[in-house]
Amino acid sequence: MRVKMRSLQRLQLALLVCAFFSSFDSVMKIQVVSSAIRTSFCNGTCYDTSKDTCCPVHADRKNGKLTKGLSERMSQCCGLEAYNPLNEICCNKTVKPKPSHDAQCCGNEPYDPKMKLCCSGNPQIKLSAYHRCCYGSQFDPLIEKCCQDKFPRIQLKISDFDNCGKLLPTATILFIIIVDIYIYIHLSTYIF
Repeated sequence: MRVKMRSLQRLQLALLVCAFFSSFDSVMKIQVVSSAIRTSFCNGTCYDTSKDTCCPVHADRKNGKLTKGLSERMSQCCGLEAYNPLNEICCNKTVKPKPSHDAQCCGNEPYDPKMKLCCSGNPQIKLSAYHRCCYGSQFDPLIEKCCQDKFPRIQLKISDFDNCGKLLPTATILFIIIVDIYIYIHLSTYIF
């Protein structure tokens, strides 16, 4: 009898808990539904934020541009222009179509980073998956290095530890060797 009584008490407790959460859930749904229908003002015009977007000049939304048919939940602003970030991108305050899902901006132009590199503000077709930019040109970091304040900027990588250096023309190297030989010959005659 005691076992049946405890089982009945547990069942009543479970029903009470379920009833509480069911009523709590319906209250939450009502709040969510009521807060989803929101109106706001843009440049003195009342609008539904679930259907339209206001891109304000300032945060106060007193001055701005209202775009009908594009929900604020799905849009972003590019200056005063609303756009859908799923298929558009904002590059320097200009809305452009996205060439790919993970598009990025290179100056004013969108590009696909899997296919192109942004080198000095210009999208360039990648020569390989490994290529990087070096002052507007591409280089392969597996075999080359990009050198700052050196000429040429892109140099062959001899080892991972070598520093960038100015490559001298062959004539200059030959001149240095001749001068070194001349100095050695003249100094050796005075020393001996």
